[in-house]
This record gives sequence, structure tokens and C-alpha cells, in this order.
Amino acid sequence: MPTKDYYAILGIRPAASGQEIELAYKGRRSQYHPDKYAQLDEETVKWATSNMQDINEAFSVLSDAIRRSAHDASFKKEANENSYRAKNRSETHHHSSTHTRQNSASASREPSIPAKLPLKDYVLLCGLTMISSTRIFFAPNIPTNKLEGAMARYGHGLDRSDVVILIDDTVFGGAKEGGLITQQEMRIQEKGESVSRIGYDQIQSIRCAGNAIFLNESQRVAHLLLQDQQELSYVVSVVDEYLALSRQMPSSAGCDEHERLRPHLIDRICNEHLYNTQTGSRANYNMGDTIESDMMRTVRFSLSIP
Repeated sequence: MPTKDYYAILGIRPAASGQEIELAYKGRRSQYHPDKYAQLDEETVKWATSNMQDINEAFSVLSDAIRRSAHDASFKKEANENSYRAKNRSETHHHSSTHTRQNSASASREPSIPAKLPLKDYVLLCGLTMISSTRIFFAPNIPTNKLEGAMARYGHGLDRSDVVILIDDTVFGGAKEGGLITQQEMRIQEKGESVSRIGYDQIQSIRCAGNAIFLNESQRVAHLLLQDQQELSYVVSVVDEYLALSRQMPSSAGCDEHERLRPHLIDRICNEHLYNTQTGSRANYNMGDTIESDMMRTVRFSLSIP
């Protein structure tokens, strides 16, 4: 059985301190405790219970120095073995015919992000726009001067409406260094470096360690020195969740672009991201048939304002 990544379960970095582990555990526990879901359907209660079991197990191991060390060694060994097997598979496939490779590539060529779940909508659902940051901004409330500065420096070929998240990593707020996150790619501009363009089809996972952003566990693609680490980590974790969710969804070909998300998925997102751990309650939200017509008209009008 594959070794569980207890750091990922708690949403922390492998070098996390004991205090970080405890804080992360308390946060996860408040999100997934089965008592919160007691009034919901049986499937949801099972889902919460399973997550809570993993969280308790992760905390039990990582809060014990000896068990944590054994977990780290086991996880590293398994990662090395997987890398070795992947290399062997790659070398074997290298000898396949060109015709077979072309057919395989053609068969797997699907849109990386389903149209029915735009990143902008997922960001709204996860409550990212509720972050009051002086360096990270979300559409449609990205300051015009910052967006223009970033577009002029490293946003060539993008339309302003493509930008979902802007990260300003400049001292004086000109946004000429930092990052642009769009529906289809990320662009990173570090001071004194060339522009990095990262298509989502290149990303299996994305995470933060301090102010550094890593792809696929070990490939560092950015080091944004001026960012608040907690804010940056949360933004990156939401993008990682979105891409993982997108890979699980079927191709959107032939589907209505505005197909509604299933209510239980919206409820799960809201529970995970809009839960106030200080007050022990969820942020107010409405969905499905609970949205009154007057409220819906007001929301649509608000979203139509540039």
C-alpha cells in the first residue's frame, strides 16, 4: 500500500515545526469533524469521517519525532522507487514505433481545464477573494495600474480578461515582477530573470515552501520574496486543488459551458474554504433553490460591473 503523504493531508511543508503541525491539525479538524455533517446525507458523513481519520493519523505520526522520521524515510524511499520505475517505463516506451506514439498522443489530447468549471468561479467559491492582501489581487478587482504594469512587462499575448489572479512582487507596487494566473497558464516574472510560462498540462502538482513555488514536488519555478507566505501558500493550494479536480472531470466536449456544479460539490468547497475556525461557524452562503430571485438579480448585476 502506498505511503500516505501526511504533510499533504495537513497542508503543511515537510520542514514544518511542531507548532505549525499543531495549528494545521486544529484547522483541518475544524473543517472535517464528522459532527459538522451529522445532518447531511450518509455519503457526506462517510467522506468527513474518512478525512478525519487521515487527519488524526497524520497528526499522531508527525507530532512524534521518531514516527515522523520513519515516515519521512519510507516516503522518500517510495518516491525514489516510483521515479526508477517511471524511468524504466520511459525507456521502454522510447522503443515503440512512431506511429504508436502519435496515435497515443492524439488520443490523449483533451482540454486540460473543463469549460464548465472556470478558475475564476472556483476562486470565488473557495473564498480567495475574501483575502484582503496588499500584494495578491483577484479578478474583477485587480487595480488597473497594476494589471497594466504586469501586462506591459510579461503579459504579452494575454487579454486583460484572461487574468484571474495577479501577484505583485515589487517594492513600490508597479507589479512589473510577480505572477499572472489565468485560466490556461501561469506566468512568472522574477527580478532579473526571463519570463516563465507554465501551461497547466505541465503541472501534476504545485506547492509552496516558504516564498518558493515548486512544480511536481521538486521543480522550483519562482521565488517571490515580498509575499506573505501564508497568503501565497493558500493561493497556490487552491490552484493545485482546482487542477486536481479538473483532471478528475470528464472532457467538457458537448457539455453546456454553464452547466451547474453539483450542489454537494459546492457545499464541500464552501465547507472547506469558508469555515471560520475562530467562531466555529460557516460563512453565510446560499445555493440551489435557496437563492431567492431578488438576491440572484443583485448578484448578476454586481458581477456585470467591471
